Order: sequence, then structure tokens, then C-alpha cells
Amino acid sequence: MRFKAGIFDLGKVVVHSDDKVLLEDIKKTLDLTDKQLKEVIWDISNLIQTGQISEADYLRKLPSRYGIKKEIPKDLLKRSFENDFEFIDPTIEVIKNLKAKRIKLAALSNTSPQHIKVMKKRGVFEYFDVEVLSSEVGFKKPDLRIYELTLDRLGSKAEQTFFVDDREENVNAARKLGIKSFLYESPQKLKKDLSELGLIIN
Repeated sequence: MRFKAGIFDLGKVVVHSDDKVLLEDIKKTLDLTDKQLKEVIWDISNLIQTGQISEADYLRKLPSRYGIKKEIPKDLLKRSFENDFEFIDPTIEVIKNLKAKRIKLAALSNTSPQHIKVMKKRGVFEYFDVEVLSSEVGFKKPDLRIYELTLDRLGSKAEQTFFVDDREENVNAARKLGIKSFLYESPQKLKKDLSELGLIIN
């Protein structure tokens, strides 16, 4: 089987992403309890990342919800990501190699509008032919619909496509559709996994 397309998760695969830094910033800035922080995490994951509420509207509602009297920074949900932004260079080299082999590539990410802005600014999407971003399409991994949408935009069949993600539940979901899927652990393992598909990475 010749593989014609690939799908890459972004956070912790293509770019460094430390959720702990973001959450610590939110907790400290808003002076939240652990229980309140868990509620915010749920909201970010289930409301913001699926586009059900804008970040601006969400931040406007927080003061009344938690009795916050201080002004909430407008860039609260992106500043730690932007300040610590860094490419995972060995993965980028793999992507460049695949592009040179005419493999069509998609970025598939559970992400928020503010993080999308940062990634656009830093040129992340220049490495991909297709972008499927949860907050823009209204559902997220591991929902099977987001993989099906990605395949459709790539114009590729599942059996002709590979997928790389750092979360096991996302990898397992893609496998249900017949997509050859790998759990990302390191650039070295990524190269080994792709070589098993006949995609030799120099």
C-alpha cells in the first residue's frame, strides 16, 4: 500500500505545548480554587475548543461567575502559549522530507482561536496543505467526524493515510476508521514508524 497523505496533531508533536503553564497562569491571575480551575479546564476543552463560545465572551462572563473583581487580561488564554512558543525542529524536518516526497499533509488540532492566531503568526500552517481545527469545525478529537472531515479535505482514503498524535485516545479513534496511526513519543520513534510504511526519512 502506497501512502499518499499524512495527518499531524500539532501540540507536543509539531510545536511545544505545556498545558500546565497555561493553567497555572490562569489559576494565579484569577486567584481560583482547584475546583474552579477544573471548571475552567472543562469550559476551555468543551466550549471554546469546539467554538460554542468565543474566548472574549467567555472571559467577560468569568467575573460574575467566580466573583472576580480584578480586570481579566484579554490575552489570558494565549499569552503563555505565545511566550513559550517553539517548534519541535526534528518533527519539522520530517514534515519537510515528506513534502519533498509529495505526501499531502494535514494539521489536525483540538485548539482555540487565540492559539490559532499565534500559530498562523509563527507560520505553522505553511508546512501543511490542509488545516482542520476543532474550534472552526465544531467538534474535536476523538470524535470520528473530525477524522472523516480531514480525509475528505485531503482527498485521501483512510488506508492511504497515516496519523500521528501524542494522545492514545486520539490514535485509537483514528484506527477505527482504518487510518494507520502512531502514538508520538519522540522524533526518533516517528522516523522509525514512518520507515515501516516505506517512507524513508533521511
